[in-house]
Amino acid sequence: MMTKADVLVQFRELWRDAVRARPSLRGDDVARREAWNDYTDALQKDGLISTRQYDTWSGPFRNPSGSVDRRRPSALMPAGTPRYVHVYDNGGKTADRYTIVFTGRYRHKTNGSFVHLGASAHPFHPQGVGMHGESRDQIDYPSYGHLGKKIGFKDLPPDVQKFVVITYKDIWSLK
Repeated sequence: MMTKADVLVQFRELWRDAVRARPSLRGDDVARREAWNDYTDALQKDGLISTRQYDTWSGPFRNPSGSVDRRRPSALMPAGTPRYVHVYDNGGKTADRYTIVFTGRYRHKTNGSFVHLGASAHPFHPQGVGMHGESRDQIDYPSYGHLGKKIGFKDLPPDVQKFVVITYKDIWSLK
């Protein structure tokens, strides 16, 4: 297993190279945080760092003043769309037609569980379906065919979008 110090050295070198290749990245904290997340995600999937390391390591780019980062909500929900979700539609084969899988680094808030939702087109209706689920493993990895066709968040019915946003904001501690 790699140590955080090893990972930081490698990441900083990779980020320097990325900035040299694309100078517009200089000072782009959101892109740098996203790159850190993608990099550590790849290391974890390749078995070079543990799941615990992946879940508990914070990025090396914390705001040193401790002030609120006002860009965080727009980074997590660009244009009001949750960034870290995978959305599936099984075409109506079951009452919970839509499956939404939350991704990203939130498992330290859920005791290591992955969170997902199952929903009908009207999850708030008395005869609708709106379920929360948790699992030890991500339910759409390594394959997702059993969940249906992958679709975009904007392709969800409005009530399902609202259901997803409520849970997403709760997971990420957004207002």
